[in-house]
Amino acid sequence: MTSVLHTPVIEFPQSTGGFAASGCVGGGWEHPVMDLGTQHRSTALLSRLRGGIQARNQLLVEEWAGIVEWAGDHIVTGPEGAATITEGYLDTGVPIAGPGAPLISEFAVMGLVAVLGRTPDGGKAYIGRVVECGWRLPNVYAAVTAGRLAPWRA
Repeated sequence: MTSVLHTPVIEFPQSTGGFAASGCVGGGWEHPVMDLGTQHRSTALLSRLRGGIQARNQLLVEEWAGIVEWAGDHIVTGPEGAATITEGYLDTGVPIAGPGAPLISEFAVMGLVAVLGRTPDGGKAYIGRVVECGWRLPNVYAAVTAGRLAPWRA
């Protein structure tokens, strides 16, 4: 089967300003593509943005690895002094991560929260999520550190 190019049925002698140059629907175009020189710039911009996103994701993976390593250095053996999620000012005694995850010194957690630039409650929740992944979900954590899984999905 051969393809047939459509040719305009009616030709208009004056310029159409880039609009259809024939009297039929889908007719020929006087100026089919206007190259404004933005294609190269757009491609370069998208490439630069992608590189930045990849760098940000790598930094986040490194942050997770650092938090897990830091947590290993601040394990406490009993619930006294362990980091807990609190309601107001009352220490509820709930470990920062689930069963099987280590108990972390609360003073150390608050220091890390400050370094991370997070609010106390948000920082505890974030650290707890990372510690939970590192200790209780080793396959998921390995996928995150290998770059096969985005940290926000873990």
